[in-house]
Amino acid sequence: MVLASHKGKLGQCYVGEHSIDTQGLPPRYMTLKQLSYWEEAEVNQQIQALVDVGKMCKNALEYACRVTLPMSKDGSQRFCGDYSPLNIQTRRDSFPKPLIEDVLNQLRRSQWFQHLICS
Repeated sequence: MVLASHKGKLGQCYVGEHSIDTQGLPPRYMTLKQLSYWEEAEVNQQIQALVDVGKMCKNALEYACRVTLPMSKDGSQRFCGDYSPLNIQTRRDSFPKPLIEDVLNQLRRSQWFQHLICS
């Protein structure tokens, strides 16, 4: 995951291994979005900037995403990838945290606690 606290400074998060379960489905092929000359120049410039700082590299994977350039509040264009086709075939593995009210209601009549970790 690439993180940025402000424009020009990129960081990275190394929390652990991450894999995406595509349920054995082959990569989804999609047509490229037609970009204007100026948009294509902006995309190439932003890709080169990411390559220069070591946050992007060429690979031989079959998965790819469309590039979009939404406008930022400051008027510049942000480099974003549209991963919606990959998201469609990805198996969901998120487990929501329980509501604190439900946990406290379950503990309401308890008298003895060994550990209560509220983080």
